[in-house]
Amino acid sequence: MLHKQLSRVWCKCHSVLLAALLMLAYPAFAQAPQDLRILVDSSDSASVATTRLKLSDTLEMLVQLLPEGSRAGIWVFGAEVHELVAPQDISTSWRKQAQLALDSIVPTGELSDIAAAIDAATLDLQAANGSPVASVLLLSDGKLAVSSSPMTNANASRKLLTERAHSLAEKSVPVHTVALTDDADSSLLHTLARATGGLSLRGRTDRELHESMFQLLQTIVPGSRAPLVGGEFIIAAGVKSFISVMYHRGKVGRIGLVDPDGEVLRPNEEANGSVWFVNDTVALASVSAPQSGTWSLRAPNLESAQVRLDTELGIALIGPDSEVGPGESFVIRLLLESPEGDALGKDAVSPPAISLRVLGPSGEQQIFAAPRVDRDSGNLFAITVPALALPGRYEVSAKVNSGESNYEFPIFIDVITTQSKETISTRVENITPEGLEKPIISLGVFVLVALAVLLAVLRRRRQRKLELWQNRFDDPEGKGASGLFPGIRTQTGEHPKVP
Repeated sequence: MLHKQLSRVWCKCHSVLLAALLMLAYPAFAQAPQDLRILVDSSDSASVATTRLKLSDTLEMLVQLLPEGSRAGIWVFGAEVHELVAPQDISTSWRKQAQLALDSIVPTGELSDIAAAIDAATLDLQAANGSPVASVLLLSDGKLAVSSSPMTNANASRKLLTERAHSLAEKSVPVHTVALTDDADSSLLHTLARATGGLSLRGRTDRELHESMFQLLQTIVPGSRAPLVGGEFIIAAGVKSFISVMYHRGKVGRIGLVDPDGEVLRPNEEANGSVWFVNDTVALASVSAPQSGTWSLRAPNLESAQVRLDTELGIALIGPDSEVGPGESFVIRLLLESPEGDALGKDAVSPPAISLRVLGPSGEQQIFAAPRVDRDSGNLFAITVPALALPGRYEVSAKVNSGESNYEFPIFIDVITTQSKETISTRVENITPEGLEKPIISLGVFVLVALAVLLAVLRRRRQRKLELWQNRFDDPEGKGASGLFPGIRTQTGEHPKVP
């Protein structure tokens, strides 16, 4: 009985503590300025040209979506590390520098010193006790290679995954990794991200890279979204601004944003407070002080479209307390706060008004209209997520319906198998025939040299034997040095006398 009472007291204290921590983490739910260090691998790859174009568009979009006051810098690395754009406040000038810098990237050889690149980009970062919040974005299409020796590279990987990763984790500097091709060392990138508290992402295609950047953005700058139904979304009175994201597939003329009065806003036709950004893949429309009502998106592909909101209503979502395994239910917590910074009233949000949308690793979608919701405290709600069957990364979105307002807040949950919960492994992984080519050539040269020396020794011994027998035949009477015993002379036909 006492145990149950203590358990209930602990649960209550735990809920209050979580609420307090979330309030500290999201003061007034302001978007914290970010200090993003971007590292681009320029080692030899057949896809370098394609990767450069892909990165140029995607990173430009990412910078556009970072909040005001954020900073960013870009480094490129191969055998050596070069600073392309120094860390500075994001501005139009910075974006132009970044665009030119990314366009100038060329292949730099076989070596790829990931550890040196991370050191160069984080050299000025101290322990995490100030602002802005620092993080590293590592984009690689190869492997860590500081030498032609697999053993040297394995030692460098071990040092990176232990010493450097531990140091970054202590400073609360996560390393978010993106594998750009199938040739990338996904095991090393995943382990590095997990050891530092970062995301392990993929960007093998344009769409996959864009989706990864949105996952990154949602992680470093959490924010709510407007739920989309057939391209339509509702803007409530508490929305201060929004940014719509649409993919045009080269058909910019078909991109548009329709306001509640039916007026169509298009790129290069800025009106009603809209500002557009368009590159070869994506179109962003930023609208300040938007009109309340139903808006809609027009685009060739609305499947990956989204609308990011800046609202007066504070909303945050925190993931499960521990790792999640297949077939395990878990709890996420939703924090809601009124525009005045107070807890919402008891009846402001009821369990039926919170629903879950779960997007699986393969794109499958599940809707849970009435999950179990427990009110832990005045503004903290515990939502039980049903068990997820398969391992992989899931997007779990909590949809909140509060009066006329609809908000969707996504987080990303990794369902991990038992094997992946083990400690860091520093084994040499997948030594390819290409990686063994140089050692095999070196071994072959050594064997040939050894054979040449052995043949030379045998040939010299054979010559000496021939010379010995030649001397015996040249002096058959024993008048000179004996053929069998050089230096001993004998008399012909006489035996040596016994003393």
